[in-house]
Amino acid sequence: MVYTENSRPSSSTTPRTLDLFPTQPGDLARVVSSADDRVVSLAHLRNNLTEAAARNILTLSTIPRWVIKKTLTRSDVAKSQTRLLIPMQSVNEHIRKYLMNDKIGMIEDEDSKGWIVNVYDTDTHSTHTLCLKKWNSTGSYVLKKNWRKDFVIRRNLQEGHEIGILWNPTEERLNFCVFPPPDH
Repeated sequence: MVYTENSRPSSSTTPRTLDLFPTQPGDLARVVSSADDRVVSLAHLRNNLTEAAARNILTLSTIPRWVIKKTLTRSDVAKSQTRLLIPMQSVNEHIRKYLMNDKIGMIEDEDSKGWIVNVYDTDTHSTHTLCLKKWNSTGSYVLKKNWRKDFVIRRNLQEGHEIGILWNPTEERLNFCVFPPPDH
């Protein structure tokens, strides 16, 4: 993890880098600059940031950034349908690029039944097994198999509800949430 501070109150424009994970046991976090190598505590850095520099800090959070947001349609929740339709562009940008070729093949090969993937519901802290498959006729992707039972019925999903999906590369699963209605 590296933090670079380009906007300091001094006249120097030399970037400084904070090494949050020093390689030597017992090292403190170090602020490194070509003009000034010194060791500082994180508290010292935090207390001496300029307002401009503070805006540029990368904040680590356990709150997911939902990269795929979808307002559910009638066909996503209909009794006659057992799948969630996900636009091709969303899957290509936010899921497919993280997958190995064998998994992509299972998803996109017309002769394949799809790829079985775990979907973690972050609201209920439960994991469900669905199948991700590309519909070659439309180019869209679908989550199918247990979509209706495990999500539509269990979560009482309805047309107009907004959901979030993201690929969690660490856990190799999809994360799922339902956003609260705007009037709450």
